[in-house]
Formats: sequence, C-alpha cells, structure tokens
Amino acid sequence: MVASGLVAFLTYIYTKEDFTAWVWRVPFLISIVLVGVGTYIRLKIDESVLFQAAQAQKKIPRVPCRSS
Repeated sequence: MVASGLVAFLTYIYTKEDFTAWVWRVPFLISIVLVGVGTYIRLKIDESVLFQAAQAQKKIPRVPCRSS
C-alpha cells in the first residue's frame, strides 16, 4: 500500500514526461535501501533457543515443503 501510495503521489507531483524519464525509478531505489535494512536486521537477530536446539539435534528438515 505504501508503494502504491508513493507512486500515486509522485504521479501527482511530476509531469508525465518526468515520470517516464526518471521518477518511476524512485520506488525501486527506496526498495534497495529497505532490502539493505532488512538484511542488516536479519543478520543481527539471534535465532530462537528452540531453533538452535533443533538445529543441534539435526531435526530441521532438509526439504520443509515436501509432504510426508
């Protein structure tokens, strides 16, 4: 919803020529920043104790989506 709102806002502010020339890239550039922030957060958060225990006992399935 935020991305759609941003595109709508940018479409309202800039002319059609500006939008097709360069403004359409702005949401993609912002998403690159968000991917970097998400990766940083993911690398800094420790795994849960239950996951670490299951990993130590090798109880993590290799193919989690496969039916049993």
